[in-house]
Amino acid sequence: MRIELTLPRGWHQVKGRELVQLARLYMKYNKKADFLSRCFFLFSGWKPMRKREVVKDGKSQYWLKKGKQTFYIDADLFTTLVKKLEWVSTGISLPASMPPVRGFQHCHVKLYNVPLEDYLNADNYFNAFTQTGEGRYLHHLFCVFYSRKRWFSRATKAEKYAVFLWFTGVKNYLVNKYPYIFSGNAGSTDIPSPDETILSLLSSLNNGDVTSNKDIFKTHVHECFYELNLKIEHAPKTK
Repeated sequence: MRIELTLPRGWHQVKGRELVQLARLYMKYNKKADFLSRCFFLFSGWKPMRKREVVKDGKSQYWLKKGKQTFYIDADLFTTLVKKLEWVSTGISLPASMPPVRGFQHCHVKLYNVPLEDYLNADNYFNAFTQTGEGRYLHHLFCVFYSRKRWFSRATKAEKYAVFLWFTGVKNYLVNKYPYIFSGNAGSTDIPSPDETILSLLSSLNNGDVTSNKDIFKTHVHECFYELNLKIEHAPKTK
């Protein structure tokens, strides 16, 4: 019997709906083995018929199901397949699309047309949630990028946490795309946080006119970051 199996090879193949389901797993499972096993069932579409291994023909096997098909798989092979999803637990990159939340309009997955001010506000909420775990910061982070289409719209905690995972990937994406902004000072052990770095470099865009900062904050993230990255790249190097 032939059973089809297709697994994503990285975050770039994780769709928004899958990201919400993945967020539920992040919140529920603390042990890596349990988490990765559940991730495997999520992405493979296979379902366990029993929670534990079974002994069949003298070997440890799992009894699984996909669609109407039921089948056994060797426990060692199952472990090997699960390890193909190690990337889920070793870091977070940009997913393929935004988490879809019913009743809300979201921004572009790569922050196109998002103003710098929104990004900086989101970064503050992101850091606050990371440090405290308080749900209000997660809610504020969600609201920066999602606008209501109907007044009675609500988002679940899993949907909000999916936005947290997405923004984690966005930050890593921006670090790679604009390396000079986030590189810190060469040879220095005291590297400022990304938001402090950006704010300290705003003066290079306002040409000494502080009143223009309001317009700068309204500038789209990528326009601002591109200009900053370019200026740093070509700035005279200090000896």
